[in-house]
Amino acid sequence: MTSVEILAPLRLETRFVPPSLRTDGVNEWMLRLRVYPDEFSIRRSAAPPTPDELDRLTEVVSRMSAVPPLSEADAFASFASTAGAGRAHWLWRAHVVADGFGGLTVDRTGEAAHVPFSVHGPAGLPEQLQVWFIHTNGTRQLAATLAVKVVEIGKDLDLGMFDDEATLSAGELPHTWWLWYQRAKDVGLGVDLDIGLVPPSLDALVVMGIGETDAADLVDAHNTTGRMAVLAPGTPTNTVAGEPTTHTAEP
Repeated sequence: MTSVEILAPLRLETRFVPPSLRTDGVNEWMLRLRVYPDEFSIRRSAAPPTPDELDRLTEVVSRMSAVPPLSEADAFASFASTAGAGRAHWLWRAHVVADGFGGLTVDRTGEAAHVPFSVHGPAGLPEQLQVWFIHTNGTRQLAATLAVKVVEIGKDLDLGMFDDEATLSAGELPHTWWLWYQRAKDVGLGVDLDIGLVPPSLDALVVMGIGETDAADLVDAHNTTGRMAVLAPGTPTNTVAGEPTTHTAEP
């Protein structure tokens, strides 16, 4: 194995529609499925450091040369308490440099008072997503294959569309895939499935796909934008039945 393999999560929403509520005349139950890519699959650009952030960073770095000196770990912890761990890690790595005299200083290159938020589009989505039914009798059924339009999904992520005040007037919102179900279907993140006169008994509904994005590149993209930080050992990162997946050692 020559690359890092990562299973990127998706959030699913489902709605079962009985025949009596359908408007298309089909006398079957319908399953409406909507897929939301996790934030991990969305590349973002790093906002440049603000003057306030670099002022605070300069303050804690200078305390490392004070008498008595503040340790680097304590200096970083102090900065992270105000900037956030991920942002602090990125700013420290990008702007704390050697001063040429055996100490550290802050490089203020690129600081800006304000830069609009922006994204770089999806990076971890496959071109196809398969929808599988796992029946209670153990059989598996491929219910649908969604053609994911990655470019169109990325276009909706351009938040510049919100600059047009006319689109927000009278309660009107842009028809993005996360706000409008029809748009979700158009870009391959939603589907209506006819599932029979009686809804099937399912143990699970699984949506999966294999992408071609190198996981190492995607992780590095998040790392360079300050969106990653080290978690304390034992911190639960997902849930089971709504509860944190904490682990208790056997006696």
